[in-house]
Amino acid sequence: APGADADARPRGEALAALGRPLAATSPAALRWPVSAPGEAGASVERLRVLAPAADRAAVVAWLREGGFRTVALTAWYRVPEADDWFGVDPVDGTLLHVCLQGRLTLGAALGERLTIEGVHEASIAGIVDGAPDAVPTMALALGACERALRGADPADAADAASGAPGEPLRRDARSRAAFAALFGAEPAARLLDAALDGDGASLRAVLRRAASTRPAGRRSRRRHRARRRLAALNRLGPRWPVLAHRERVGPAPLIVVIGSDGSGKSTVSRWLADTLDAAFGARFLYFGTGDGPGSFVRIALNAAKRRSRFGAAAPAHAGGDVAGSPRTPGDSPPTALKLVWAAVVGWERIGKMRALERARRAGLTVVTDRFPQNERGGIHDGPRLHGLIDAGAGGPARTGPTRASPARAFARLERAVYAQLARRVPDRVLLLDVPLELARRRRPEEPEAELARRIAVARALRYAGAPRTVLDASAPLGTVKAQALGAALDALARAGRPAP
Repeated sequence: APGADADARPRGEALAALGRPLAATSPAALRWPVSAPGEAGASVERLRVLAPAADRAAVVAWLREGGFRTVALTAWYRVPEADDWFGVDPVDGTLLHVCLQGRLTLGAALGERLTIEGVHEASIAGIVDGAPDAVPTMALALGACERALRGADPADAADAASGAPGEPLRRDARSRAAFAALFGAEPAARLLDAALDGDGASLRAVLRRAASTRPAGRRSRRRHRARRRLAALNRLGPRWPVLAHRERVGPAPLIVVIGSDGSGKSTVSRWLADTLDAAFGARFLYFGTGDGPGSFVRIALNAAKRRSRFGAAAPAHAGGDVAGSPRTPGDSPPTALKLVWAAVVGWERIGKMRALERARRAGLTVVTDRFPQNERGGIHDGPRLHGLIDAGAGGPARTGPTRASPARAFARLERAVYAQLARRVPDRVLLLDVPLELARRRRPEEPEAELARRIAVARALRYAGAPRTVLDASAPLGTVKAQALGAALDALARAGRPAP
């Protein structure tokens, strides 16, 4: 794995850091944190912002200056009449989601769309002009409502770190005044009691009376509730790329993480997939041949491989490569077990490529650990049997099958399969570039010459000119994650833009 992280930052600290400059940009803006269901341990922090119309342009400029970007592939629970902005905390790679709302909406990420018609930007500005100290209390009130709606422990105040100063909510005149300013004087006391007690059912019932009651709004809420339940069942079990998982906005991007042994690509790719899944919906696919997820046939062959020598790399020679001597498993003469291994790997990658295309069509961002390529054989997920074709086409002389042998015909078929797989060009390639000295420390069992060769090949792969971002794998893990997530957000932002 990449370098060790610094001490973990408390959840909500990144949002608190955002709150201070946002308060200076728009003092009248209400901001409160919210968590989506099931993401308590995910590296995502969400902040809702409701700013007066006069400050909206300034808030957007502040977001752009901070490196935030909009993503067209928004989550299936996106807030209506709102703009979603995404950024990255450079310290530890936390994904920051700022939802810039046009009107007050509660519960959109929690299964309800409670749009409060009585609160408008102009009235918020008037409240602030009359009582500037009311803004922090109103933000705390909104945060308490969100926590109660999602069923959080009333004593849990972790999500209250919105960056706005203020005392905790109590059953006093100050807190009741904040609820009255937001929802009206009549339900203020009941809403305050329900929020402090964590009574989500009572809070939801009272809010529905204050929320929009138009027939179109009711139909939208019923439709949203049905899709949310279907998506929740899907996320808990089969993980099928169903349309209800998200709003479908064309094929989602494909992000490929590559690198030599010891670069930390498995750690970064899995973390990146989990983070993007919590925010947008994503799927992780492993295209390697090691111990990652795959078919039971390959898992069984891996066990046999560890007990044999058919897949082991040849030892390095002190005086460099000897003419005709195998340097990789793809250069050595084939055996029956090796042919079976190449067939199983190719068959598995064809199936995973089909799963990849299904997920992308459904709007799920796909993050892969490794990816098939047809530029270099026998290494970095290239054709395993390329040495047979090279030898028959004037390559170095070596003992092996003749040009017309079944093994060589199978090698040509394998190359055609990889040429077809390589037609899928990634939307972004993340290369974890690791120095040779660091790779030797992380993989002491690998020959130095083979590690150097793998590092050089990884740097040379181009994947048909796909956009590539090179990350220094020797940097601390938090830095590597932040850079990887930033590159992934760029790919997501570009995916929704029309072609020039």
